[in-house]
Amino acid sequence: MDAEELIPYPIWGEAVMALESRRHGGGKKRTPNASLFIPVCLACFGDFRPGCNNGYSKMYRFTYPDRPDFPVFRCTGSGPQRRGCGARTVPHAELEAIVLKVIGSNPQRHMAKVFVPSADSESVLKDLGRRIAEAAAIGDFDAVAELNAQAKAASEREPSRPHYDLTESGMTKGEYFTSLGHLEQRKYLKGHTIVASYDGLRITAGEVISNDDDGRPSAVHLWTP
Repeated sequence: MDAEELIPYPIWGEAVMALESRRHGGGKKRTPNASLFIPVCLACFGDFRPGCNNGYSKMYRFTYPDRPDFPVFRCTGSGPQRRGCGARTVPHAELEAIVLKVIGSNPQRHMAKVFVPSADSESVLKDLGRRIAEAAAIGDFDAVAELNAQAKAASEREPSRPHYDLTESGMTKGEYFTSLGHLEQRKYLKGHTIVASYDGLRITAGEVISNDDDGRPSAVHLWTP
């Protein structure tokens, strides 16, 4: 049975035109977390409890309806049950300021990754052969001898694969971090596991510096007393 026997063609055409004229909006868009980092709750750090089966509760940004201008970090737990420990929330702006100050003042030397392309001995030998011929044509036999030695060493060298080498960038880690934009700083801080808690008067913050055999964080270096 043809579709036209069910719906007359003129009506079908009008329906198609009406659908195409509508504004097609996607589903509810998820608001991205604009925080520079996602901290871990220091109040329950290491506690293997219901709602956190690995002792590692992440804290996500949260805003109370009556205080939209005062975002906080709240313990959310981890694992299938996933519920927070109920500790005090940590003021977002104050914790972020501590992290920016500590990470941005790191005096250690920053090492930059530099791409090193593959070394193809065949292309190197071809270039050296050309240079040897040019040196011989003008009678520069000292250069010929030196280039011949380079060609011999190149022929004995194993070809290298493309790789990255670390080299000093001339900046400290803190200087490098502060030179980055917001998105780049977020990517940089993904390599740091930051912990935090709040007692109502003072924020205690720090960084995980070691993990146990199961990969769980086990030791913390506190930045603030």
